[in-house]
Amino acid sequence: MASGPAWKSDLRGDVNNLQYGSLEKSKIPKYRLSGHGRVIGLDRSFRISTHSQEHREVITGSFDLPSRRKDQSLATARLGPEQQITSAQESLHDPVEEQSSYVAFDHPRKRVKLSPGHDPRFSKASASTRIQLDEVHIRQRKLTNQVTDDPEDVKSWLDLIDHQALVVRGSDRADLKLTRSQRQTLISMRIALYEQALAKVTQATARQTLVAGLMKEGSQIWDHERQVSEWERVLKTGPSFELRLLYLNFLMSASRSFSCEHVLEVMSGYFGLYRRESASRVRDRQLIHLLSRLTMFLSQAGFRERAFAIWQANLELAYYKDESLIDPITEFEHFWDSERPRIGEAGAKGWTRSTDSVARTEDLSAEAMSHSGQDQLNDYASWAASEAQVSNRQTLPARTSENSTDPYRVILFADIEPYLFCDFAPEEDDLLNAFLRFCELPLHDAIDGDSAIDTFLWNKSPFADGSAPSDTFGLAQYVTPDTNERMSTTAASPVPKDNLQHTPLVKTAVEVLQQILSSRTGDEDLADYILTFESFDSRLNPSKARKLAKKFLKQFPSSIRLYNTYADIEARSKGLRAAEQIWLTVLSMLGRASVGRIRERLSILRSWAWQCTLNDQSGRALQVLSNAHLTAPILDATQPTSDHQLQQAESFLWSELSRAHAKPALEELVLIVQLLALLQYHFKDRDLSTSLQVYEQCLALSTFLSAHLPATTKRALEQLHVHRNELISHHMRSPGTQFKPKQIIASLQDSCRAFPHNLVFRKQYNIFVQNHGGIDRLRATAMSLQSTSEMTLIDHLSNVHTALSLPSYQGGTEHVIRAAFQHAVLPPGEKNDDVSASRSTSTNIRSCPAINVAFLKWELSLLRALPSHETTVSRRTSQPSAKRDQKVRNRQVQNVRKAFRVAVGNCPWVKEIYLLYFDEALRDEISVSEWEEVYESMLERGLRICVER
Repeated sequence: MASGPAWKSDLRGDVNNLQYGSLEKSKIPKYRLSGHGRVIGLDRSFRISTHSQEHREVITGSFDLPSRRKDQSLATARLGPEQQITSAQESLHDPVEEQSSYVAFDHPRKRVKLSPGHDPRFSKASASTRIQLDEVHIRQRKLTNQVTDDPEDVKSWLDLIDHQALVVRGSDRADLKLTRSQRQTLISMRIALYEQALAKVTQATARQTLVAGLMKEGSQIWDHERQVSEWERVLKTGPSFELRLLYLNFLMSASRSFSCEHVLEVMSGYFGLYRRESASRVRDRQLIHLLSRLTMFLSQAGFRERAFAIWQANLELAYYKDESLIDPITEFEHFWDSERPRIGEAGAKGWTRSTDSVARTEDLSAEAMSHSGQDQLNDYASWAASEAQVSNRQTLPARTSENSTDPYRVILFADIEPYLFCDFAPEEDDLLNAFLRFCELPLHDAIDGDSAIDTFLWNKSPFADGSAPSDTFGLAQYVTPDTNERMSTTAASPVPKDNLQHTPLVKTAVEVLQQILSSRTGDEDLADYILTFESFDSRLNPSKARKLAKKFLKQFPSSIRLYNTYADIEARSKGLRAAEQIWLTVLSMLGRASVGRIRERLSILRSWAWQCTLNDQSGRALQVLSNAHLTAPILDATQPTSDHQLQQAESFLWSELSRAHAKPALEELVLIVQLLALLQYHFKDRDLSTSLQVYEQCLALSTFLSAHLPATTKRALEQLHVHRNELISHHMRSPGTQFKPKQIIASLQDSCRAFPHNLVFRKQYNIFVQNHGGIDRLRATAMSLQSTSEMTLIDHLSNVHTALSLPSYQGGTEHVIRAAFQHAVLPPGEKNDDVSASRSTSTNIRSCPAINVAFLKWELSLLRALPSHETTVSRRTSQPSAKRDQKVRNRQVQNVRKAFRVAVGNCPWVKEIYLLYFDEALRDEISVSEWEEVYESMLERGLRICVER
């Protein structure tokens, strides 16, 4: 081989061949010219250079650039400095528009396609007129001027911030669903306005409101580090009670840095701060709210004994106090360390008068350990079942003398001391209501439901159990009517009365109430509450309820209310005839009742007539109602009721209604309206329309038409809606009755509008419209019952129930149900469905344990309904059905895994969520290492483990 260079230059080849990935010369077709340098098949910006005839190349020209168009277009003439024309638009200066933050998208310099006959002289005027006629921007200018003129007006600032949603959406697109970027833009605009307001507002209370709004908006787009730094800055300024609760919500929902010890440390600091303040009603309510949050947090994290011990100590200090003691906390410490019976335990008589006997409780953890066996505990699924069983049964704290294998069951005084306060007034029912809410019982004395709902305190799961998602809220198809109003489900008492389950916690709570009644000997209301609660179990255990009723009647021999409740128990257990003997006896006791006791007589007649209605005895109900004007009832089954008697009774009731409205006597007014409605219902042969007209007429009274109703009036108004819906429910269940769906839907809509936080009203409305064609989900939407800009917890619960109760042919598919859950638990940017920013979900609602647990249970129920892993594997792999089943199962396992991650991210303190992930259905789907990570996560976050592995 001759010596020479290792490479040779090909002068006749293409220089592009030396470039990596370039085309070969032979592969490039010859360009054909068209016109002045144009190339056939290429864009107009490509041209052929004509500098040389021998070598031509394709170049990219600037044909379409504005500068070239300006230079070569004949439509644009060059004018000298002396020929410059001043545009009329530049002389129009609008100072309001210049200061406004609104920027129009249709800028006059933007090129637009003009329609034929367009006159440019009116383009600017038309745009200005269009903006001036836009109500959204008119209100934007008005609010901007208000905050400019009066920077201290916090209401104008808040109105301006709320108005930004309409500004982003536009006046002609009010129902537009915003995209993720638009939502982020809206949040950024609101944050900027909050910061501007905080820079100008100096009043302390107004600044606290603005800071709370700023932190709520910031939680949607700020990362964890930014939120931590902002909260550190806010806490240094002496925040209000509401801001401290927001910080507590942030700590509990921040899954990245969550720790039970840190949350308890913050709560202890709050208790110490408010205990040093002077006693007042406001301070007491704040402490009670903190106590409810603390005990619910401990119970959900697995420390139920400690939570109940805190309630025991505070109830002992509140209802068994001794005013002669100088230092009650020190004396109470001696009582607690002596381990004598405490409230809720057998033999408890109060810490100031207890004996020296020592109470004993059952060691449930040792029982579960011996029952399960150590071999089964090596399996995570078996361990989770044992752990859930022990956690659900443990309520009362253990004693040191019992040698319990679980140290967390023994509660020392140091464990509860930071959360005690002894200067609370026992005459108020706030503390008792908070304890009843903790035990998932209806409230003793209902309060305003709009302010009583706290998503972190809503512990009632929408499911009756995990295997029955069809009965979403554990309610019957309709609410079972009851004559006693103490157990009626109102907005303030969100636990349905048909869902009162006698769990160990509920049984202990009833024991606590009876012991409190022994210290409050004259509390007839509390005795009626306990007896009403036991009356719901009268069909299962009538002797127990009857025995308790006789015991209370001996204690309150002149109580007409207790006699009435006793008659209801007899009507449920023995029948209507046994109850009528009690009612006749009570009416004879009243005799010729004075005007002051007419309410008792009307309540007896109402209970009697309603029980007759429930037993479908219209004739007997008319006889009872015809005696409304008589002090001594005349009941003769052989003689029909005359029209004259009914007219006299009706005239008497209308006159009493006018008198009760003039006082006003709200309780009497509610009773009279019910009697009038029942009288019309039975007199017109069970015609529901006439009864609904009576309710409409009475609801239109001036007492109920005020814009701001007092709490007592609002409660009476809600009772009227409750009883009207009870009559509707009974009429729907009765055979052979006729009704007008449009009229019933209007009545139920009225109840939902008046009390949007009442879950039972929502449920009744949803069930009726679904069963009677009121909703066509594919072509129309139901009436919008929500009026606020932010969806509430009740809105989400109602939406979930609607999706679950719909049959598949009406749209109740898995995708719709999953979307309803995801709408509640996912942030707006992560939802599968397009959600409007005006109907967004706050962080507090996403951290509601009830919805997250229900979502995970529902996904697990779908997985259990699929063929098991062994069944799928046993089939031949070549079968298409086996492959399809395995694919569906794998997809559902991923859905369960996603629901678990979302639930843990929203509620990292809820122990039940972790235990659900160790379900038996996931045994062959989840690896042991993943289960070990979940178990270690429980330990790292400080959750209580009862059964050690």
